Amino acid sequence: MFWQNGERMNNLAQKWIDTIQNSLLGALLVRLWPILFLFQWAASEEDTPLHFDSLAGVWLCILVLAFLAWTIGLVAIYEKPKGRWALERHSDAPRNGFGVWSVPPVGGLKPPRLTKAVVMALGQASSQKTAWLHWVASTILFAAMALLLLGRFDPDLLASVSPFLVGHSVRVGLLWGVAAVMAAFISRAWAVDCRKRLEADRS
Repeated sequence: MFWQNGERMNNLAQKWIDTIQNSLLGALLVRLWPILFLFQWAASEEDTPLHFDSLAGVWLCILVLAFLAWTIGLVAIYEKPKGRWALERHSDAPRNGFGVWSVPPVGGLKPPRLTKAVVMALGQASSQKTAWLHWVASTILFAAMALLLLGRFDPDLLASVSPFLVGHSVRVGLLWGVAAVMAAFISRAWAVDCRKRLEADRS
């Protein structure tokens, strides 16, 4: 009875992993979490409307989710033991709870139609006509980050260029702008990787 329950838990954990992998959204969320550093930066400023307590709650949720992912992965890599008391693992299975998430589902990824359509649209190769958008967005991103860093470490120098640039509303706007552009770049890279995986599964 104990081993039957263990096998059910193993199968259930594997189904959860397969479902999350097939949704493709888990990989996107993992890539997007570094953007929280921008808001952590904003929360460290005295005159910002963002509060560290709320961000601490977000980080706590991330740690809890990471622990749950590790636990589910740990349960999924165990198989029904062959001995009476021995608890044995698959010989070719990952040896930790995070490694199992990198193993693709049996039969390849099967994302929902909407998610697949978004991935195939965002992940298509850039043409020469649209390549300039990448350079423009990259230039804007680096310029905004340079202004943020300069305003943080040498606000007097930035004020000598333009007092407008050291204003609170400008700083918050730059933070949101940088976060939006970073999210766009990360989403694009995620879509490209997912499209390659889906095309590899079909071949």
